[in-house]
Amino acid sequence: MDKYAAVGTVLVAVGAGIGAYYLVQKMSSKSSAPPPGTAPQRNLKVVSNGPGSVKVYVNGQLVVEIPAYYEDTIPVAVGSTVKLAAIPNSGAEFYEWGGLSTPYYSSVISFTMPNYDVSITAIFYAKVVVRVADAATGMPIQGATVTITPGGTSKTTGWNGTASFLVVTGNTYCFTATAQGYAEGGECTYVIKPTTITIYLNKSQPAPSLITVDFHVQDADTGSPIAGATVHVSGGNFPYGADMTGLTDSNGDAVFQLYPASVAGSYTVTVSASGYQTKSWTVSLPSSPPEQTIVLALPPA
Repeated sequence: MDKYAAVGTVLVAVGAGIGAYYLVQKMSSKSSAPPPGTAPQRNLKVVSNGPGSVKVYVNGQLVVEIPAYYEDTIPVAVGSTVKLAAIPNSGAEFYEWGGLSTPYYSSVISFTMPNYDVSITAIFYAKVVVRVADAATGMPIQGATVTITPGGTSKTTGWNGTASFLVVTGNTYCFTATAQGYAEGGECTYVIKPTTITIYLNKSQPAPSLITVDFHVQDADTGSPIAGATVHVSGGNFPYGADMTGLTDSNGDAVFQLYPASVAGSYTVTVSASGYQTKSWTVSLPSSPPEQTIVLALPPA
């Protein structure tokens, strides 16, 4: 727009409750308001604080169109009729006018210029398209649930793996995606314009099956079962490790549920009993069968 010239930058606060700031270009308009006659002039400051422009009309005449992320200050005669029209860019929507005593959500606002300076800000929504894809193949995941924070709104991805959200620009939003058969994933982004982000999900691994293990403790010399022996199982890989203790029953058996070596690695099994030497074994469990018996023989003390 050749009738504007940037004269600097300024951080301009967005309307109440938004708590965000944009880098807004100051504009110097070569146009001016209609001749004010004898009426005094006051300054009208208009800020386009998002992905959209603002047209400023005074007494029905278009005075200036302020591009996205720019501002302009216009001298306006007191008593003039002012109309502001917010025009969102593609992928954006108008949110509200900031700087007013009460919220105003229509994209067009009209008022009579008062006998004091006025500052008003156009705040826009921007569309964020969240694409959810398989991390290994890059293919879209249909039926994934995407949740936005703050807000907590959830949407489901369509056939192309996308879900769309309208958010107020100038804030950081986090998006979490879940889908059947996949581990949860997420991304955070600071939004100043319509944008697309991709969340890649890894396929979840099925939980390994537990093995029921009967540690049978017996006398190393006679083979007789040892009742009341203390069996302690420790070690293994996190989170499939163990640190548990049991006592053998009258048949010399202590039963534990443990994970196989494919995920847990090896365990250390320590057995002690009155009248016997304490002894330890390193035990690695195969994935099958689901029930296993391991004989542990204690030599007499």
